[in-house]
Amino acid sequence: MIKRMVATATAAAIALVPVASASAVQPSKSAAKAAALARAKQLAKQTHASSYKVIRCSRSTPSRYVCQVQNGFKSGARTCTATVTVTFSAGRARTGYSNYVCF
Repeated sequence: MIKRMVATATAAAIALVPVASASAVQPSKSAAKAAALARAKQLAKQTHASSYKVIRCSRSTPSRYVCQVQNGFKSGARTCTATVTVTFSAGRARTGYSNYVCF
């Protein structure tokens, strides 16, 4: 009787333990590119650029990607690039940019 109660309590405790691999899903490169493209669109709108695109993205940490974006212009400086950092936290992508350089 006591053995059966201990076995039942142990089985119930095991069932309540969360599975770590299911909650630790790593963000994909396509999700990082989509977030970087949204930031590039925002930069293009702020600077009145005629085009924008993501050149490349690479993973720097398990939850962070560093992407290079490019804005194009019809006059003046033809091309501007920026480094966009995409950080995933609690399933949400946060972006920031730096090194906005025109040539």
